[in-house]
Amino acid sequence: MFIKLSLLIVLSFHFVQAAQGQTASIRPEVLRLTEAMTLDSTLDVKPVGRAPRATPAYHRFVQLGELATMSELSALTSHPKPIVRSAAFLHLVRTAQPVDILPLLAKHTQDTVAFTLRGGCITSSNWVGHFMYLYTRQTWKKRQLLAQNERRLDKISDELLRP
Repeated sequence: MFIKLSLLIVLSFHFVQAAQGQTASIRPEVLRLTEAMTLDSTLDVKPVGRAPRATPAYHRFVQLGELATMSELSALTSHPKPIVRSAAFLHLVRTAQPVDILPLLAKHTQDTVAFTLRGGCITSSNWVGHFMYLYTRQTWKKRQLLAQNERRLDKISDELLRP
């Protein structure tokens, strides 16, 4: 039964990829990891709690960043599960250039699926598109990329505010 369910999940993910025009090939080990991530109830981006402890969800998040290529991460931003979409985007925005991030961000302006994010002792509920925008601004400010891209980023934020 578990094997049938696993096969169904993998096949449905490949169907969603094809339907959304994703041509990047995602290796089986990355697919297995994202399959495990779909069972997580939160996206843990740091060890969790007052005495921080690394959760299995946190380990999967870190492993995704170490294992997946840039093209796989880009393709995973179209994954049906919000935790996988958001985790892939977080890893991308940390290293990719704005020219690669802006189209992905624009594609998610109306992505209002909610997910729970945890880091340290903070837990928050987020909409995928809004979270991607806020995290991009924060990361680009740290990477000193915000000033030259702020105007383009503001155009995307206008889309976030439209119903």
